[in-house]
Amino acid sequence: MEKAKWGWKLLLALSFSKLFVAFSEDFPSQGCYWTKTCLHKLKGECGGLVYNQSNTCYGQCQGKKYSSCPPDHTHFYCCIAGSPTKVKDGCKKCENKVEDGDEFVCCADCTYPDMVYGDTSSGYCKSGAELISQPKPKEVFQWVVGPWLPCSSPCGGGIRSRRVDCYAVIEETSSPDYPVYDEQCSYQEKPIVRETCNFQSCVVSKGKEKERRHSRTSNWMIAFLIFVGLVALGFAAFIFYKRRTSSEEQGYVYIMMEGFSS
Repeated sequence: MEKAKWGWKLLLALSFSKLFVAFSEDFPSQGCYWTKTCLHKLKGECGGLVYNQSNTCYGQCQGKKYSSCPPDHTHFYCCIAGSPTKVKDGCKKCENKVEDGDEFVCCADCTYPDMVYGDTSSGYCKSGAELISQPKPKEVFQWVVGPWLPCSSPCGGGIRSRRVDCYAVIEETSSPDYPVYDEQCSYQEKPIVRETCNFQSCVVSKGKEKERRHSRTSNWMIAFLIFVGLVALGFAAFIFYKRRTSSEEQGYVYIMMEGFSS
């Protein structure tokens, strides 16, 4: 009798161990997958979030490891959150990535990852790709200066200014990434924003002033002479026109008078 009890216990233990092995093989520890076995459409559980159901897994359930489903049963597409695999520069080529502390998290196929935040960050890729992470490029905060604007005065002293903003700069490339509050940068290292400029005197020397006046007088004289010449030319043309028209009228009167007398 005692031996029979031990036999049943051993048989149950073996059955549970086989069931556990089948369960662990069918349900991975993390990631998204189609279940190998068929589960009840309403009561079935796959150890994660169910995103889809299909008897054929839309063509992805092929091979002997996937069983055909009886009525009211189907394959589940499930996702179980897990920790990402650390890969150097694994997310560098992907635009779809999320920040997780000092790391970027993405999917190996660059689809958008679904993250579950708690004590430790975990997530999954609905596409079934591997969830990976990489350290963020190290950033430092530095002042970035813009070009100087024109001086406020051409002579006698003026003021010019420029933009000086605090940026997060990628240490590897030394290129500005994005602007941050000025408090992030050191005020002791901030470059000057304004400075004086154009100190030369606005007073012109006597020699230069004389040359400038002579040049100004010469220009006015040339313009005046041109104007006088144009007026004289116009007046001469007017006199010529009047003489010509006057001589034609006198000849016509003379002819008429001669005919009348005869």
